[in-house]
Amino acid sequence: EVEIENPKKCLRYMGAVVKGVNVGPSPTWLKEALEAVGQRSINAVVDATNYVMLNIGQPLHAFDAAKFESKDGKYAIGVRNAKEGEKITTLSGEEYILPASVLLITDANADAPIGIAGIKGGRLAEVTHDTTDIIIESANFDGTTTRRAAQALKLFTDASQRFQNRPSPELLAYGMRDVLALITLIAGGEVVGIVDQYPAQPTAVPVSVSLSHINSLLGSYFSREEVENVFKRLGLLAICESQTFTITSPFERTDLVIPEDLIEEVGRIIGYDRI
Repeated sequence: EVEIENPKKCLRYMGAVVKGVNVGPSPTWLKEALEAVGQRSINAVVDATNYVMLNIGQPLHAFDAAKFESKDGKYAIGVRNAKEGEKITTLSGEEYILPASVLLITDANADAPIGIAGIKGGRLAEVTHDTTDIIIESANFDGTTTRRAAQALKLFTDASQRFQNRPSPELLAYGMRDVLALITLIAGGEVVGIVDQYPAQPTAVPVSVSLSHINSLLGSYFSREEVENVFKRLGLLAICESQTFTITSPFERTDLVIPEDLIEEVGRIIGYDRI
């Protein structure tokens, strides 16, 4: 089960239980892929989460399920603000005294902190070579909340940097799909359950821009056909009526929110030499 205290701080959370994994060394190809980008190989499960994050940009985390308290045959994860002065020891061994503004991942049945949301996992539920059952986290945390927590704790990680850039909540499902496929491939195990809490699913908001606005702002003389071709090449759903383009962006383009964002793309794709 997943309990989210504030949907504005945790926009979506997926958890999966995988039983019967073998937490051994990663295959050579995975070690070399991580080392090529400056990452140290740890074990097959942790390496899989790092590989997928580096590949598609979705941070992931693995917990040792045996270190959770089970009630009625269920694990429970909580996402809540820290209690003022609450402590956590991270995977690297540092202890932090937390302000109430920091978002925590907890074993909800025991109300015990197991990770700093969007930043770093805790030692309490660390995956080791003795681990056989794991819980995988794929979540989306508010960028501002993550940045403030990282600054307050002076703890900056690959995950926190990515959440500060506000990835789409849709991305985490792709991250979960990829990491489960990779873990079962290289560490074995069976996926026995997945839960998806998505309390505030956003709706795509179309953005409109006219051809005259594009050309006026860029100082260009682009034709309707040239602009239409740009949106087609970018995979954007574009409807054109009376020289005005209405664009619905795919989930990964969280940067296209105002007309000027679209104009920038037109100039970039057609070429600055045409301006």
